[in-house]
Amino acid sequence: MLFGLSMFFALIVVVAYCMLIYIFTFYTISPIGVRIALVMTADFLSGGLVPLPFLPAWLTKYIYLSPFAAMQNVPFRIYSGHLNSYEALQAIALQGIWAVVLIVFGKVLLSKTIKNVIVQGG
Repeated sequence: MLFGLSMFFALIVVVAYCMLIYIFTFYTISPIGVRIALVMTADFLSGGLVPLPFLPAWLTKYIYLSPFAAMQNVPFRIYSGHLNSYEALQAIALQGIWAVVLIVFGKVLLSKTIKNVIVQGG
């Protein structure tokens, strides 16, 4: 049950982060650099390249509070049983908070970005 809920919030966080990436590409001529930098950052900080428990403690205490941990680390740690029920509920609550923050930030940024879009042609 907790794993499914965590996967749901992880999906929302990932989609909101991807939407931010595409919003940021409005401000560049070529979107390749922005996409590569932000996707690689997310891959590393979410535990996709190196599991977060293997990273130094001084770094993980900040990553666990970031939206990146909500993408992969939390659901997989719940599934593997490394988080007890109380810790899992805390992590899911943090995932929900990040989902809301990223969605609101994305909507605000998108509304400001759309005002600056100029389409040329017939």
